[in-house]
Amino acid sequence: MTADQRNSCRTEFTCGSEEAMAHEAAAAVIATACDAVKEKGSFSLALSGGSSPRPLFRQIALGVEKKLFARYAAPSTFRDAAIPETGTVRMPWENTALFWSDERCVPAMDGRSNYRMAKESLLRAGGPAERNIHRMPAGDLPPNEAARAYESTLREYFSEENGNLAGGYPVFDLVMLGMGGDGHTASLFPNDTLAPSETPVWVAAVVPPLQANPPVPRLTLTLPVINHACSVLFFISGTEKASIAENIVSGKEKNLPASLVMPRKGIVRWFCVQP
Repeated sequence: MTADQRNSCRTEFTCGSEEAMAHEAAAAVIATACDAVKEKGSFSLALSGGSSPRPLFRQIALGVEKKLFARYAAPSTFRDAAIPETGTVRMPWENTALFWSDERCVPAMDGRSNYRMAKESLLRAGGPAERNIHRMPAGDLPPNEAARAYESTLREYFSEENGNLAGGYPVFDLVMLGMGGDGHTASLFPNDTLAPSETPVWVAAVVPPLQANPPVPRLTLTLPVINHACSVLFFISGTEKASIAENIVSGKEKNLPASLVMPRKGIVRWFCVQP
């Protein structure tokens, strides 16, 4: 991570109730999607795992009332995007390609599966078409094979021909992330060589530390892939995590995996749910 990269990355930090953060973050996601579709006809989104984003996923599925969207979304998006005069602003699902930032190596409908959590909270009727949903095959193949298979899936979508590749890495329009109490994000854990490295690999198989919950092998996007995204959105919950996030945003903490997330030409938004 270079000093120039840190200086070029804009960061926003917001704390509030679960309802307020779900609405505000959902507005940010939908606004980003509308901008991307208006500009180039498509929107690529990598979903986060764990339980923290569940209220956000539910809100995205429902959409955001226009008056709240007007309050939270970027003014340029609200003015220029195809926003209804009244009612609810919804995701442009038809033009959205969904991926995952990490996954547990369990069957797709296992209770620990990030895909299952998204399916129950976000992927509802009227949402994205099956052809636009690209889940990690974490429970279908051995971890290393699954990582290679998912990287192949990404390489079909992200390419020079499609104009969404830069420096040998995919350029997601938005990567959503969570953060653990140890500062890990996606499945990049402290003291893991995958976190700080400039690896050419896009997707890696990871054996997490024993204290990880759950302690099962995982697949994860690597740090260079995350840092080539146009924007990153953290959605976290709890006072302890909010304190870590504040230290990251202020520059006091620079060595945790989450602190290394600095999109090269983008923005990082932190939404922290606090009681």
